[in-house]
Amino acid sequence: MIEYALKRGSPTLRIELWAWLTEILATLPPRSIHKRKLVTYLPHLYADLEDRNANVRRTLYSL
Repeated sequence: MIEYALKRGSPTLRIELWAWLTEILATLPPRSIHKRKLVTYLPHLYADLEDRNANVRRTLYSL
């Protein structure tokens, strides 16, 4: 569900989701999330790093 929102969501939604994911991942112990799950976010991360919306890019670069 998160992957779909990152792919199809509005720029504001993607900004909030990346910020939320950053907070959640920072609080979890290492290796508590399966690698396969994290890998599903990579294409969206790379796409958003090149997004034409400057606020989306700025949020990801500040993480």
